[in-house]
Amino acid sequence: MFGPYHFLYNAKSGGLIQPGTLPRVMAKIQEHFLDAPITSFQETDQDQRQQLENCLNTGHVPIIIGGDGTLSRVISTLLSINPSSPTLGYLALGTGNDTARSLNLPLSFSKAINKLSSAPSSQGLDVIEVSSDKEIIAHGLTLAAFGLASQV
Repeated sequence: MFGPYHFLYNAKSGGLIQPGTLPRVMAKIQEHFLDAPITSFQETDQDQRQQLENCLNTGHVPIIIGGDGTLSRVISTLLSINPSSPTLGYLALGTGNDTARSLNLPLSFSKAINKLSSAPSSQGLDVIEVSSDKEIIAHGLTLAAFGLASQV
């Protein structure tokens, strides 16, 4: 059993910028997870880090709502907080959603939230680290992807 969950969304994700989408997403989450916190990521990396630390310190599993870019930023932040295999969930609502496709995750938000509420599962992921002598530059998932992510 996973949880309790804390849903964190990126309001600038491609899948959330359409008018009316965010209220529908929040209603669907509240329908399945009545008491789960739902918060937006702040603009700065420090604010995002603080929100993730608060989430982890209260024993919640962060469920990230957004696209590949949001997921990438969150993974880097989580690894800087706790490098020992952090657990997180991902509900793909971005522009390309190559990560979700590569992991065979539901691309329909309704199907994804239903799966999370009724039959959550986990899979281990390999993460690569890009660093210099003095600092960690970035983290990334080692997935085969086609489309937007492979063009960047």
